[in-house]
Amino acid sequence: MFNSGFVFDKNGYLLDVKHLPQSERAAHVRAIQEQSGATLPVDLMLSSAQSQGIPTVEGDAADPGVLDAAGIAAARLLVVATPDSFLARRIVELARQLNPGIDVVARTHSESEFKALEALGANRVVMGERELARGMLEYALRSLGVPRERAQALTGRERQVNPEGT
Repeated sequence: MFNSGFVFDKNGYLLDVKHLPQSERAAHVRAIQEQSGATLPVDLMLSSAQSQGIPTVEGDAADPGVLDAAGIAAARLLVVATPDSFLARRIVELARQLNPGIDVVARTHSESEFKALEALGANRVVMGERELARGMLEYALRSLGVPRERAQALTGRERQVNPEGT
């Protein structure tokens, strides 16, 4: 299934196709690709991984069969980076059902989704605007001479990634 909302054209411009109904996206993107030599970001990542012999699974991660094929039951980490909040919630929910101990990091753009993903069991939820603000504040504090540890504590960026501290 095709879930991406963006495609790169041959000049490197990012074209937005997420406004199209899901049923029309794949055909529209294929037409763009044929006319302009465009590539999807995910296609670039997949072909790069495949060329290096890294096993890949293509599909919609909101489909339990795709997660099974990807080995979710034995996975240690799941990164949910879709901008689609419904899909992100569904993926986290399925991952928790299929592997209750998996470490899940998910992306969101809103406070309500942040809370929903945490409630579904995401170990870490990253909200882009919040992280950007924290990074800028930390930089500003460091520029003013505040020690790194203190600047990180003030911005809430001193958190460890997981219980092992890595």
